[in-house]
Amino acid sequence: STVEVKATVANVDGPEGDCVVLVYHRVSEDIRAQAPYPVPLRNLVGFTRVRLQPGASEGIRVSVDLEEFRLTTPKGTKVLPSGAHYLEVDVGSAAKVETVKVDIQ
Repeated sequence: STVEVKATVANVDGPEGDCVVLVYHRVSEDIRAQAPYPVPLRNLVGFTRVRLQPGASEGIRVSVDLEEFRLTTPKGTKVLPSGAHYLEVDVGSAAKVETVKVDIQ
């Protein structure tokens, strides 16, 4: 199963250039507190690159497989904790990071 992340990327005042859109996964503080092992703050799960002219904007889509939400235990097994998971869309620089909540049952 996958989750599709959609966002609009804009080149507000820069020169023509590429924008790399990064999508990160992170778990809720509840999941982090319950895990008996270290949990990464966030993990890169997808990305795309778009070329933008000055003043232009473009919609992007990045599909993320739910397998990417799994955490690795100290024994090397993968587990998918139930609870709130988040996908963060980040374009770097000083741009605001957009966050999408995904609940896993």
